[in-house]
Amino acid sequence: MVESGAWLLPMRGSQLYAEKPPPFMWLQAAAFKVVGSWDVAFLLPSLIAALLTLWFTYDIARRSWGREVAGYAALALFATVQFGLMAKRAKIDMVLVAMTTGARWGLLSHLLKVPDWTG
Repeated sequence: MVESGAWLLPMRGSQLYAEKPPPFMWLQAAAFKVVGSWDVAFLLPSLIAALLTLWFTYDIARRSWGREVAGYAALALFATVQFGLMAKRAKIDMVLVAMTTGARWGLLSHLLKVPDWTG
């Protein structure tokens, strides 16, 4: 994608790669444009997604139960083995976790700001 400029359809070599959604590959290609190294660019989207997930988790818990519980929630997530494994692999899983957690964060943010409908 980076060399050809064809960002719409993800390619793996000269073959169309349609098994996964393209946004993850767009993130990797954009990371390559920024850092210039595939070794780092492959891992960067997962790392950024992991950091975002930790922040979303912290903020959701802080808004719901306070700072102390939020710290424990983020620490518990950080300490889980699977979270660490997904964060250091160049797979779409961590990006999907960040998107899902971000959607929940957005919903909670909205619900906390909107007045109660029941009156």
